[in-house]
Amino acid sequence: MTIFEPVLLLVVLAAAIVTGAIAVAAIRGRTRRAAQLAIRLGVGMALYLLTLVGASLLVTPEIHDPGSPLCFDDWCVDVVTAGRPVEGGDYEVVLRLSSRARRQPMGERGTYVYLEGARGARYEPRPEDGEAPFSAVLQPGQAIETTRRFVLPSEEVPRALVYARRGFPIQWLVIAEGGWFQPPPAFRLPPS
Repeated sequence: MTIFEPVLLLVVLAAAIVTGAIAVAAIRGRTRRAAQLAIRLGVGMALYLLTLVGASLLVTPEIHDPGSPLCFDDWCVDVVTAGRPVEGGDYEVVLRLSSRARRQPMGERGTYVYLEGARGARYEPRPEDGEAPFSAVLQPGQAIETTRRFVLPSEEVPRALVYARRGFPIQWLVIAEGGWFQPPPAFRLPPS
């Protein structure tokens, strides 16, 4: 957890309180007071939005080497091995999913990986055949390995394994946690 996550919680709490005060003022017929509060709320939200955009332009994208896990709170993913196991076969990436939690089981829903080629081409994994999904719930301290296989042209050399999220990326609301203009975090892959 970074310092900016509690900041987001405080901003949301303050916005909820001010919104309630606006509603109460409007119900009581104090429209001028409600308008003043609404303007202050708008200015505060605009400042927070500008801070988010500015931070997302300044934050460098996360690029990890295999053996250097990428963690979200207490849930981590790492590349164990990557390469073509047999000549002409699928490109295979073995991932280690782990939990640093001490009390609660956890999983990571809505995430997926894809390979990025040397020229920027994107390769999706083949359907998972009995492999553990990223949403697998891990007990505190537990770690498992799962494999993703990719069909690549034989001349293609993958540059990175990108770890992305489906749906609304909540980290967009947290200052300096990746951002609107940043690519998702990735693992640098060794040449095979």
